[in-house]
This record gives sequence, C-alpha cells and structure tokens, in this order.
Amino acid sequence: MSATDLRGLHFTDKAPLNLPGVDLYEADLRYASLNGADLRKALLAYVNLEEAELDKANLSGADLMGARLAFTFLVGANLRGAGMTCGGFDIDPETGEVVEESHCVNLQSAYLEGADLRNAKMRKVDLRDAILYKADLRGADLTNADLTNADLTDADFRGAKLTGAKLKGAERTGARGLPQKG
Repeated sequence: MSATDLRGLHFTDKAPLNLPGVDLYEADLRYASLNGADLRKALLAYVNLEEAELDKANLSGADLMGARLAFTFLVGANLRGAGMTCGGFDIDPETGEVVEESHCVNLQSAYLEGADLRNAKMRKVDLRDAILYKADLRGADLTNADLTNADLTDADFRGAKLTGAKLKGAERTGARGLPQKG
C-alpha cells in the first residue's frame, strides 16, 4: 500500500481499522478518520496524516519517521515506543558534507491530549503549538524537540530526555519532570 492516496478515508470507533504491521510508506492520509485504528508496529514513514483524526488509535511501536502530522487529532492515542525521528540529511552541495538532519516529524498544532508517548523517540520533532494536556511522555527522547508555545498542562515528562528542547512560551502548569523556567 505504499505511496497510496487514501485522502479522506473514513472509519469509525464502531468499525475501526485493524492493520497492525501494515506498510503505508509515503501514503497520503490527509483528512482521514482513523479513530480507534490499530496500527501497531505499522510502517508509516513519510506518511501524510495532516488534519487526520486518530483519537484513541494504537500506534505503539509504529515507525513515523518523517511523518507529517500537523493539525492531527491524536486524543488518547497510544504512541508508546513509536519512532518519530528525522529521516534524512541535508547535504551541502559545495562540500558534500552532511549539514543537518532533515525530514523530521511535524506535529505542529497537533492535539495529543492524554496521549501515551512513553519511551517515544521524538528527537527534533516539531511540537510547536501542540496540545499535550495530560499526555504521558515518561522516558520519551525529546532531544532538540521544539515545544514552543505548546500546552504542556498536567503532562508527565519524568525521565524524558529534554536536552536542547525549546520550551519558550510553553504552558507548564502542573507538568511534571520539566526543567524550571529560567
């Protein structure tokens, strides 16, 4: 099913999609309604899920490298152990040297209220303006993640790696395990 256009695909909580381990590499799932879907250990690298609905979906252990999830609803979703790392490198055309990782996961303005993100690999993930209210991020790797202006109210970051994470303007009320504002 890789590189397939599945825009607007619709499933309901009463008849959820059940495709653990499916390969949806580069699929276009913009605006899809996949609430309650079972996509455990699915290959979702470079998939476009912008503005999709994945409330209460099981994405545990899924490979979301380079995925686009801006404005996606993931309320109560299970992303435990999911891989959301960068998927490539930019090369300086003059020197041929690696400049920096690119194709990072975009969760800008995503709704992750109550999501289970324990032990998720989220290095350099874009979480600007995301809603992480009551999200569980214990043990997550958020190295160099951008959480600018995110709502982190009552989220749990205990044991999370936050080296280089940007937290400017983030709402931290009741959040546990975050460094003090400074």
